[in-house]
Amino acid sequence: MGDSKTFKFKLCMLGDYGVGKSAIVSQICHECFLEGYKQTLGCDFFNKTIEFNDESFVTLNIWDVGRKSLDTKLSETYIIGSDAIVMVYDITKAESFEYLKSCLALIDKVF
Repeated sequence: MGDSKTFKFKLCMLGDYGVGKSAIVSQICHECFLEGYKQTLGCDFFNKTIEFNDESFVTLNIWDVGRKSLDTKLSETYIIGSDAIVMVYDITKAESFEYLKSCLALIDKVF
């Protein structure tokens, strides 16, 4: 066996209130869905390490960013350095899809 390699990536979850960002992160990291709704205040951080073979690992540093955090002057700091951004919306709430325009504007500003 050779030396193991670990690759790290920052993944940000963006979207409106109550669209399921935290539920998706819970499924990725804990293999379960959250029961009930609890609004994310600020930003929650999670890590998920995925083994690809005996020698390669990928660690996802997942930032679950609450909507209120994106409506502040510090919003750019949450997505700086991201390797990927997942934008989430609720197909039953048109306004949650419309909110993604604000997310895209922020992404364009930072990148």
